[in-house]
Amino acid sequence: MSRNENNYVTNFSYTPLDQVKTSSEFNERYTYDGRYNRMTLKAAASCRFQRLISSSC
Repeated sequence: MSRNENNYVTNFSYTPLDQVKTSSEFNERYTYDGRYNRMTLKAAASCRFQRLISSSC
């Protein structure tokens, strides 16, 4: 699946329950436990972007 916004394409993959598993934007990777609760998110976002969403940078 992909999304195109102003000629910027982002690709997605999904779990069997249609939860986002990967996203090409910021190279995001999500993991889920056996009950499909989200456990982790790993992303290649820059420190500048991370400062906007958290203070851990």
